[in-house]
Amino acid sequence: MMTRIVVGLVLLVLVLAVLAITGHKRVYTALSINSTPQAIWSVLMDNSSYGEWNPFAVKVEGQYGLDAEMIVHGLMPGASKPVVMKVRVKKIEKNILLHQHGGFPGIITYDHRFHLQPQNDGTTLLIQEEDYHGLYVWFWDAKVMQPIYESVNKALANYIKTEQKN
Repeated sequence: MMTRIVVGLVLLVLVLAVLAITGHKRVYTALSINSTPQAIWSVLMDNSSYGEWNPFAVKVEGQYGLDAEMIVHGLMPGASKPVVMKVRVKKIEKNILLHQHGGFPGIITYDHRFHLQPQNDGTTLLIQEEDYHGLYVWFWDAKVMQPIYESVNKALANYIKTEQKN
């Protein structure tokens, strides 16, 4: 009897480990912004202004830099209080890439990236994408983040447009 319980527990742990390792979902958004990568980068790096334009990351604490720990206060649609997330800057390339990572290994982790790609017509393609890994993603619809990131992209474009007029 005890052997069956142990074997059952070992199998359960193995199944959970496989699910945690293989769980993956992605959100991808892109928007062409009528501005330079430098102007967009400047807004992204000014985390003190996020509350003025960002409908999701309403507050960001910390200073952007390689391996810096940041505290992001993310407001989900319909929520009255933001969710507080710790993220670490994994890679930062001025005017090109901001890559942040956070979460709970095995349960859910997220790799979030802002890519800025200058276009021949003078605009910049803003790509915002995030990969989710872990056990939790099997039970969560990551598509809920798609409209949130699209609204962030549009809000960023509108903020830059307003700033360029001033």
